[in-house]
Amino acid sequence: MKKRILSALVALGMVISFAVPVFASPTESQLNSQLKQQQSELQKDKSALKSLQDKREDLEQEIELMDFDIEELMRGISDTNKKIEQIQKDIKAAETEIKKAEEAMKAEKDLFNKRMRAMYINGVDGYLSILLEAKGFSDFLSRVEDIKKIAEADKKIIAELEAKKEDINKKKQALDNQNASLLALKAENEQKLAKLNESKKEQAKLIADLKKQEAQYTAEISESQKRISEISSQLQALRSKPVATVNPSRGATSNVSVNASGSDIVAFAYKFEGTPYRWGGTTPAGFDCSGFTQYVYRAFGVSLPRTAAAQASVGTPVSFDQLQPGDLVFFKRSGRPIHHVGIYVGNGTYIHSPQSGDVVKISDLNRRVGKDYYGAVRIKN
Repeated sequence: MKKRILSALVALGMVISFAVPVFASPTESQLNSQLKQQQSELQKDKSALKSLQDKREDLEQEIELMDFDIEELMRGISDTNKKIEQIQKDIKAAETEIKKAEEAMKAEKDLFNKRMRAMYINGVDGYLSILLEAKGFSDFLSRVEDIKKIAEADKKIIAELEAKKEDINKKKQALDNQNASLLALKAENEQKLAKLNESKKEQAKLIADLKKQEAQYTAEISESQKRISEISSQLQALRSKPVATVNPSRGATSNVSVNASGSDIVAFAYKFEGTPYRWGGTTPAGFDCSGFTQYVYRAFGVSLPRTAAAQASVGTPVSFDQLQPGDLVFFKRSGRPIHHVGIYVGNGTYIHSPQSGDVVKISDLNRRVGKDYYGAVRIKN
């Protein structure tokens, strides 16, 4: 009996030993294959991320142009409103002049009627009666001359008043035409403004979607890098993952020739990272692009013009390979005026207030070279 139990236990042990799998450690070849696969996926994710970033930055640059066009339209609408206001005042003044001319004509006609009542009361007979009452030929000629002078004088006065009224009417008509043209221009500009704002909303939605995708790829890249690190730790002899990060630390200007003035300007500009973009903004409550550069330089006693185009006309031009921190960098498209400005901070980056919906931030200048980078100037305080 004992032997039968012992045999059963031995058989059961053999079955169990065959049923439990043995998990062997991955071989060096397997780990190396996993590493290559993970690195390949990482590169694909990085490539996809860069493509998304390029698309987003292109859209952001389009919004920069839209903001510029919107600012120009708003200025145009403001100027048109002022002109309309002035012309409407001129129209009211012309209407007042017409009324005065009509009153003057009425008064002159009343005076004429009173003065000539005796001659007009019976028409031609009145004239004949006056003439026939003449006492002699010389008196007759005198009366004829007097009647002629009175009639011509009054006729001349009335004609002058009528001409004046006509001139004022023409002036008013011209003002009415100008007013109609300006109102049409205002309506056209407001329509353009509405379309631009609608386009901006659409672009902003696209940018938001791209940022979400970028965040997903960034998370996947981070996970891939973590996995590569884990695999590389197991392959100490094969650890060869390259480290290729281009993420300059805040305020870093290594390998760049920096003067004290430039570095001070950049250090001050960094204080406003995260400040929201605001059209027409010139204070830390919100900046537009040129308002930001103007505010930063003002802190160092330098008075810059208000617009990006005007700022490009001051200072000393600097070639791209000679850029130093603190230099102003400008952007424009072919056939368009300068629409954007920022401050070079070193290592191929610049700080700027990009466009509505964004904040003051550091961007890669190299991405815009060959697209809309226009040039730079160095400002001396």
